[in-house]
Amino acid sequence: MGRALPEKCEVFGRPLRPDLRQADLRGEGPAAGREHPPLRRGHSKGRIGGHMKKRTFSVNVILPILLFGAFALLAMGVAVRSVRAYKQEEAAAKENESARVISAYIRQKVRQADPGTVAIGQIGRRQALVIAQTDGSWTTYIYQYRGQLMEQAVQPGAAAAPEGGTAIAEAKTFKLKWVSPGLLQVTSAALGGRSETAVIAVY
Repeated sequence: MGRALPEKCEVFGRPLRPDLRQADLRGEGPAAGREHPPLRRGHSKGRIGGHMKKRTFSVNVILPILLFGAFALLAMGVAVRSVRAYKQEEAAAKENESARVISAYIRQKVRQADPGTVAIGQIGRRQALVIAQTDGSWTTYIYQYRGQLMEQAVQPGAAAAPEGGTAIAEAKTFKLKWVSPGLLQVTSAALGGRSETAVIAVY
């Protein structure tokens, strides 16, 4: 008993040509002899699984690198801040030390001077602490010049020039003032701008 062919296409619902129906039934139609490749059910699944494995591998490699880079940048930032803070503290300590050195030096010079020999004068156009010897042999000038506290000793009658002194310490400013008879106020500032004021008793 022969196989009955449908009168219409099951997909499009159109009537089939009788000659094509008979040819297909005998194996002589357009579709005769064509080999259809077998379906690979696992092919798409394998490709998807391969892509997932590659993505997982990429994440496992890149994530530690990113974490290490972030940690390195953080450590570098902390190190830079620490160095900067240390330099600032060192500069501030140096400025305070310079100001203290100036105050201590002036205090020592005033104490070593004979009574009535300490005065505020000038060298060139700069204010200076002038300390004279009682025998009139030497006169000492202490003043600020080109970022340095300078000291210069000259004989009577000799001209004193600011550039002829010896550097004692770094100083941006050096100001002298009598706050009362016998009390000398000395204000000095280091190159960084930190200042210190001392009041020294003068006999």
